[in-house]
Amino acid sequence: ERDAKGESSRGLLGKILFAVLIVGSISLLFSALWPRPLMQMLTTENYLSTATSPGADTALRLLSVSMFMNGLLTFSFYVLLTKHRWRPLVATLSVGVVISLISNLLLIPDLGFVGAALTSIGTHTALALLLLPQALRAMPARVTRELVLRWAGFTTLLFLFLFFARPLLIGPLMTAAMLGAATAWMAFSAWVLGIHKTLKI
Repeated sequence: ERDAKGESSRGLLGKILFAVLIVGSISLLFSALWPRPLMQMLTTENYLSTATSPGADTALRLLSVSMFMNGLLTFSFYVLLTKHRWRPLVATLSVGVVISLISNLLLIPDLGFVGAALTSIGTHTALALLLLPQALRAMPARVTRELVLRWAGFTTLLFLFLFFARPLLIGPLMTAAMLGAATAWMAFSAWVLGIHKTLKI
């Protein structure tokens, strides 16, 4: 709406991208650091990985990268749609289709769902890296040093909490309790870093 009125949308887009990065970091870190405890809450031991075979927790850990990249991909997708840049968007998505098809044909027969997860990582990463520069050229976002430092600080604090809390995740009930503690830690980190002020529009 601001762009249509000729008003600068750089600041707003910067805040939206900042929020996308925060959510992406949360998804990536929980999925990468706590995959087995989280999946234990959702399924039985039969579906979890063993010393000789991958399981649902393996898939969650692998897809953590896709979760992060998906936020950047979605942001870029809607920015380009807003600017009616459908030709480069379709061309780039076509590249993603080719990458996905070739990767699936090469990886799934031997690796199964792990191959599918690797395909997802490759496709999402390629599309995010191709679309984000196009989106930022179409609608520049003001990403200040302050925003980058707050994102990096939040990500680092969450990583430290999740990493050192792993030995405490000895069962579904304890995992649920630690999820509550992690939520409180994220709220505290956001308050200390002033993220709640940053996201004010």
